[in-house]
Amino acid sequence: MIAEQAGGRATDGTRPISEIQPDDLHQRTPLFVGSRECMAVVDRFLSGSAEAAA
Repeated sequence: MIAEQAGGRATDGTRPISEIQPDDLHQRTPLFVGSRECMAVVDRFLSGSAEAAA
């Protein structure tokens, strides 16, 4: 929530972290947090795009 309020994004790689409903007390999930520009690079990397490395 703080990252999003500051203009960034927080995701597990497929959906926003704020949309995840935990099923278990100690549930774990991947976490990527950063500016919108940095998260665009993460999205390209996770999708397998060759341009992500550039």
